[in-house]
Amino acid sequence: MMSTKSKSEQYTEKMKLRQRKKNRNTIEVDDDEDGAVWVGYRKLADKYDQDMISGFKHTIDGLLILAGLFSTIVATFLTQTYQSLKPNPAALSLILQFEQIEIMRAGAGNSSSVPSSAVTKDTTTFTQIDLWVNGLLFTSLALSVVSAFLGGLVRQWLQVSCVAT
Repeated sequence: MMSTKSKSEQYTEKMKLRQRKKNRNTIEVDDDEDGAVWVGYRKLADKYDQDMISGFKHTIDGLLILAGLFSTIVATFLTQTYQSLKPNPAALSLILQFEQIEIMRAGAGNSSSVPSSAVTKDTTTFTQIDLWVNGLLFTSLALSVVSAFLGGLVRQWLQVSCVAT
């Protein structure tokens, strides 16, 4: 008994079957020369790429949050330690008062030699440690801001590459 379907009906049925296979998540390999292997590979590669990009996005989001928190903490420390680099008016005033006392003593003793002043324009009240600590804090803040900027650029690049695929 012969099949009652015409060739066009058989072709239509074959195309419907092929479409159903394409819609499924499984990869089926046909013996046809229509490139079904490459279609399956493309599906698998696209899914792998999407998973990988999603993982990168989540990782970068976490690193951006960490960089933001670190920058905030460093900026808070920096505002407190930066004040140690400013001239201390109380210490300078104390030095000048001692010099005035020495000048009065020298004048009272009828001495012709007046001690030279220890205060100059370049008199500082901070130490080398203050300079190093503030230098390291400024450097870490700059690097943190730069890394957050680069993380934002990478995040945008991933967003564009995700849309492009």
